[in-house]
Amino acid sequence: MIRPVAKNGPEPVPHVAVTRRHFVRTAAALLGGAGAQALLSTSVRAFDPKLDLRAGNWITPVRNQNTCNWCTAFAAVATIEGTYNKKYFTDGSKQLNLSEGQLFFAAGPKDKCETTHWWPEEALAYCAQVGLTREDDETGIPDRIIKIKSVSRLIHKDLKTTQNNMKKWLNDTGPVVAVMAEYSDFYQFKGGDTVYYPDVPYSGKPDPTPAWFVGGHVVSIVGYDDTVAKPYWICKNSYGKGWNNNPNPPLPPMAGYVNILQGGAADGDCYIDSIDVWGVSFG
Repeated sequence: MIRPVAKNGPEPVPHVAVTRRHFVRTAAALLGGAGAQALLSTSVRAFDPKLDLRAGNWITPVRNQNTCNWCTAFAAVATIEGTYNKKYFTDGSKQLNLSEGQLFFAAGPKDKCETTHWWPEEALAYCAQVGLTREDDETGIPDRIIKIKSVSRLIHKDLKTTQNNMKKWLNDTGPVVAVMAEYSDFYQFKGGDTVYYPDVPYSGKPDPTPAWFVGGHVVSIVGYDDTVAKPYWICKNSYGKGWNNNPNPPLPPMAGYVNILQGGAADGDCYIDSIDVWGVSFG
């Protein structure tokens, strides 16, 4: 959770006097000017026009952060699990299950569930230095403590280069962790596979109450689609399987997930590929 005000749970909060532009500028300052750094190659590479890592059965089930402000822990763990599964279980026969609770309560902010911010860089540093405990005893996963080998910031001052970095990472290594600017209409979004952006009229007509900026939120990106008129990122959220879909089985493909418009479009922008984006690897 990265917000200008504290709030528990995925539900609308009152309007706050912090603009989206201010949030993004503040984020860049807090991160040491990450938006102006070139931390990966700036070379352009051709990728498949669409990718969904869920197809390989590498992505673990959607979790629910409930009323605790710990989305950063869920996004980081989801990304680490998916990366591990992609590297070591190429047939999708097994899935790693790591402890979000350990990450948040052992390494998280002092305010715990009432925190207003916790950046992915801090969470991922713990995962590399200390490692996470498995919440299962699955045979074929010999290590009880799982440590990531490296952490890479994918942000570049040029948006297209950042997006290229993200797609390269998704194709070669696994999911990525991304911070987005969150709006009030995101909490109750029920658009299914409709591409989300602030004030998206997924019901077929514009929302009579314009969405307001709330703060920051962290998700795990597991794919993308560039074949459509409005290219998007496929994002694993942490609001439970009932979010963005009917909670009753059988669950449709987008249960707990959301397609978020890639940055640079004219319709709207959550800055999901402009604030803070990270990839992890196991060497």
